[in-house]
Amino acid sequence: MSKYGLQLRVKPQQKPPARPPPPKVEEQHKKVLEEDPLAFDYDGVYDQMKEKQVRPKVEDRQDRKPRYIQGLIDKAKQREREHEIIYERKLAKERSQDEHLYADKDKFVTSAYKKKLAEQAKWIEEERLRELREQKEDVTTKADLSDFYFNLSKNVAFGSEDADKGKSKKHPDEKAVQPTRQVSPATAGTSLDSSRMAKTHQDEIAAHHSPKDKPHSSIRDQVADEQPARNLPRPDSQKRSEDVASAAGDLPGPDNNKGSEEAAPVAKDHHKRSEDALAAAKERFLARKKAKTQTTFSTLLNVEVWYCYLTVLLCAFVRRYGFISTSDDKRLTMPKFGVDLPITHKRPLQRLTQLASAAVARAGHLKNGKNSPPSTTPLFPFNGAYTVSLSFGTPPQSIPMIIDTGSSFSWFPCTKRYVCRNCSSSPISSFLPKQSSSARFLGCMNPKCGWLHKPFDPNSSCQDCQLSSKANCTQICPPYILLYGLGSTGGVAMVETLTMPHGKIEDFLVGCSLFSSSQPAGVVGFGRGVSSLPSQLGLKKFSCCHVSHKFDNSPKSSFLVMDSDSDSGAKTAELSYTPLLKNPARDDEGSAVADYYYVGLRRIVVGGRKVEVSYRDLVPDSGGNGGTIVDSGSTFVYMNKAIFEVVYGAFSEQVKGYKRAAEVEGATGLRPCYNITGQKDLKMPEMELHFKGGAEMVLPLENYFFVVDDGERSVMCLTVVTDDTLLGPDLVGGPSVILGNFLMQNFHVEYDLRNERFGFRQQSCS
Repeated sequence: MSKYGLQLRVKPQQKPPARPPPPKVEEQHKKVLEEDPLAFDYDGVYDQMKEKQVRPKVEDRQDRKPRYIQGLIDKAKQREREHEIIYERKLAKERSQDEHLYADKDKFVTSAYKKKLAEQAKWIEEERLRELREQKEDVTTKADLSDFYFNLSKNVAFGSEDADKGKSKKHPDEKAVQPTRQVSPATAGTSLDSSRMAKTHQDEIAAHHSPKDKPHSSIRDQVADEQPARNLPRPDSQKRSEDVASAAGDLPGPDNNKGSEEAAPVAKDHHKRSEDALAAAKERFLARKKAKTQTTFSTLLNVEVWYCYLTVLLCAFVRRYGFISTSDDKRLTMPKFGVDLPITHKRPLQRLTQLASAAVARAGHLKNGKNSPPSTTPLFPFNGAYTVSLSFGTPPQSIPMIIDTGSSFSWFPCTKRYVCRNCSSSPISSFLPKQSSSARFLGCMNPKCGWLHKPFDPNSSCQDCQLSSKANCTQICPPYILLYGLGSTGGVAMVETLTMPHGKIEDFLVGCSLFSSSQPAGVVGFGRGVSSLPSQLGLKKFSCCHVSHKFDNSPKSSFLVMDSDSDSGAKTAELSYTPLLKNPARDDEGSAVADYYYVGLRRIVVGGRKVEVSYRDLVPDSGGNGGTIVDSGSTFVYMNKAIFEVVYGAFSEQVKGYKRAAEVEGATGLRPCYNITGQKDLKMPEMELHFKGGAEMVLPLENYFFVVDDGERSVMCLTVVTDDTLLGPDLVGGPSVILGNFLMQNFHVEYDLRNERFGFRQQSCS
């Protein structure tokens, strides 16, 4: 068959010859398989690779533990133990009240209960030792680099597996710990000592105490000891200046809270100097009572001198010590809430006069609470105040302080050289800053300085602080001087640790007073201001039961309950509530009414008859004048002249068969007073107060009449003071009615801050 077209001859391609296998391959294969039979098991290797990728996830799911739940469980167990201990103490207290009924009976205790008590005591001791270790190892309290690398190695970020593992060396205080004794159930509450919870109730039921912790002195304190107070500037012409200069040598370094350069807005929370009218009235009162009362500190004349002295002295101490910067559900019960009268009067009439004088003077300050430097706080001596012991510092120091719902700033007597003029000769409990490792001056740039001084401008008040270095400013907050009706106090603001049963509150603003006049005890402010104790602790409510004044100068006490866990609107059983009102002038610059607890008093009833009182006097007007406040720092009830006259007229009209004691009325300023010598059955009109919301307070006779018996005669006086009781002229402005603590005897009262209401019920508080 013929082919057409162009035909090209293609040379056939030659295939490359197959390469013969190496002669020793099979031998090598055999050799490898002998060494590892799975050398060519590629599927197995692939499966192992996949298994290694999946295995960590599976193991992580199996071995991974919850991050937070264990801590919550531990805290729950700790709180459960605390509740059990509190319950045991409560049982012990109840049993002790009934012990006399079963004195001849045998007591039986089960082994399980004994074991439980032993476990509780062991846990308390462990908690105490743990706290001692934490205090020792707290790097914020060290003045040098001691234990720096030890603490660094404990940090998890640097490779430590357990940050809780520490040195085997014990704290020096642990050597002094004695084993806790086991006691019978009747005294179970007394066996739970040597702990922070036992400290709460040791004044009430403790039968034995653990050794006190030795104070930790810092390097700064040691330097202060080596440098005597003679290097400090002190005026030679003033003896009191020398006392203040020597006292201030015990003070610590400042705290500016350098993390906050912008001063936060603060509330108006303190009182200031009285107006000229009150000052003139006070001078006339002192002139008339000069023969009966002691010569007081010339406070009003020397305030600026004291202020300058304190400023110079404290600035010198800051340069000497240097600058130190710092930056749940709770319900607790504080014991020792009792009546405190610093002086026991031999003559009952003198005591009544002192109480009336203090009530009127305090009313004058509460009515004229205008704030102007230096700040003023209405406090008075000999006023039948109620006190509570609080623990400040590290280690804690217990200081008795007067409870005052009419002010917010808290202060205590400070240093060993605390000066108190016109005070009783009895010892005064003072706070010792040198024995506290947590004591710090309040820095001038700290926003809390504005809580104390209003108005406060850091740029003008802190002139030593350069604008470029405000955070490192060493200037302290200006000293304070608090004026009140019959006395004064002055010192420097500081931040300190407040120890409570549920834990410690750091950087608590408190005043360290170096001198006082006629005011021996410190004050804890429970007012509505931002610097008050309820505000700094975030309390939702607090309540107390006022012990009768017949137990003055006796160890009788009740309880102050502070609650920060009340988020519901539920009411306490059997309490009558009335709303807490706000004064229209509470936001005015320089006004102190924002501190007061206003209630809506709507009606006063005497002997079943309504007293005709003008509604305008019972309600604050647009200027903030008028209305009714509840004040634990006042003793007797205050009423302005218009209200008092109609109440006085109602008693004068209804009381028959008793002679008026004109001499006592002239001496005390109280009226009406009746001579009841030889009378067995007293018939006096009943007094009632009706509040907004329907709450009614029916008062026992001893809550509005004071009985004086000097052995020769018996006299009873209405415990209501007014403008001209002792001071003379009418006081202008401020509350029209002030309900003092004398009116609240044997009443349980509750300040519900969350729901803004005031509750009360009558009960025995002793």
